[in-house]
Amino acid sequence: MNEQQREFVRYVLQNYVKDGVDELDEKKLSTILQVKYKTLDDAQRQLGSINEIRTTFIDFQQHLYSTAVG
Repeated sequence: MNEQQREFVRYVLQNYVKDGVDELDEKKLSTILQVKYKTLDDAQRQLGSINEIRTTFIDFQQHLYSTAVG
């Protein structure tokens, strides 16, 4: 991950700790991006395409859960 992606993951994790597991629901991704970056275009400028953002969002969760289980 690049620095912008790591910052996004940290932001999501902070919300997860504060608000619970629902913050990791893929259905909330658009809202999360709009809150952090104000617009989806701004989010894409920093993080890449929507597919790249979604992949980052899902991949870090797989790592998170595999670390918690393992």
